[in-house]
Parts: sequence; C-alpha cells; structure tokens
Amino acid sequence: MSVNTPVAATNHGDVNFRTLPSDIALANLLCASGLPGVGTLPVNGYLDWLNEAARQVQIETDRNYIKFLDAPGAFQNSQARYCVVCLVTVLQRQLRVKYNPKWIGLTPDQPVPDAFGQDADNLFIHAIMDGVGGTCGSLPVLYIAIGRRLGYPLRLVKAARHLFVRWDDPDGKLWFHPDRFNIEPLDQGCILCPTTTTARGPIQFQTKILNQAFSSGRCRRKKSTPSS
Repeated sequence: MSVNTPVAATNHGDVNFRTLPSDIALANLLCASGLPGVGTLPVNGYLDWLNEAARQVQIETDRNYIKFLDAPGAFQNSQARYCVVCLVTVLQRQLRVKYNPKWIGLTPDQPVPDAFGQDADNLFIHAIMDGVGGTCGSLPVLYIAIGRRLGYPLRLVKAARHLFVRWDDPDGKLWFHPDRFNIEPLDQGCILCPTTTTARGPIQFQTKILNQAFSSGRCRRKKSTPSS
C-alpha cells in the first residue's frame, strides 16, 4: 500500500462515499506507522473508523437540516457553515473527538516543549481515534479527512507553528454559492472566521448550537474503536 493507493468507495446504507485518489488520512497514518512508540498501525481499521464517522456526520447533517432552513441567519445564511457545525458537533459529541488535555493550553506564540515533538501521539491522527486526543497539528487533518469523504472542499492551511482548516469554494462549485472561510476546531465547538478582513466577521459556534437535537435522543452516542 502506498500514499497514492485509492481508498475504495464504501457503501453504508444510503450514503456513498467518494473514491479518494489521495487520502490525507491514509498519508498521515502511513507516516505515523512504525515510528518509535507507535509500532505498526492497523491502518485499515482506522480508515474504517473514518468512514463510519463520515456516515454518522451525513446522517445527522441531513436529519437536522430543518434547523438551517428555520434559522439560516444563525449560520450566516451559509449552508457550508451549517455543514461544518454539524461535522464538528457530531465528531465531538458522538465520537468524543477532543483536544489532548496535556496540550490544550499551548498556543502558537509560546515556546514548544521538546516533549511535544518527541511523541507521535501529538502529531498524528491515530491518537485522536484512540481517545488520547489531538492538537492543532493533528485535529485539522482529521476534520479534513472526514469532510472530504462527504465531498466538502476542505484544505489544510499552515500558519506560523499552527495548522487550521479552510472551506475553499470561492466559485460556488458545490452549492452554487461562493463561500470561503477558515475553521478553527476547539476542544468544544469551533471558530469560523473570514479569510480576509473584508469578509463576514468571525463567529464562534459551541456544540450547544445543536444541543436540542442531541439531548432529545435523536443523535445517538456511539463509541467507535479501530479494528485491525
């Protein structure tokens, strides 16, 4: 298997995942496998986890779409923003995707401890799926990997000692509505902000934005673990 090995489309009920000619998650997992302290990773098991996560995100995005139709202003009249909020909410609340508590207070303007770069769990996505948690070096990759499985135009953006996600559809190829904004996943919720100062202002979404749907029991919590 190589980084360019296609990941076959997977059929989960009514959800068909696109064939990915180059999967950012596959590349990440292959780079991590074999590193000191990691050993040989069950790559296919992690890819199954990602496919299942995408399936759950799709289900809840469709199920809660009425919330966007009823109050589009809550999402700045952007279906893309609604989809991102659903993506973040499902991953955090159902699948327990979180920031590694050890590094949650570390910011890009602080000196990076040597221990941060010496532990592969801080840099690669397998640790997120194992329940350890992620960092700004791994969480954006996970969100992009799942979003791309749903056809979202997500890109990985590198800043000074920091990575974040960008929804990049300036020509409106997805829904005939141009949209381009940055996505900063938090431990709880996310921050969506413009790529330029002239765009729509930043807005912070907490996971409670879809709290009614989750607390009603319609969104089941499901713990998913990679298998070999």
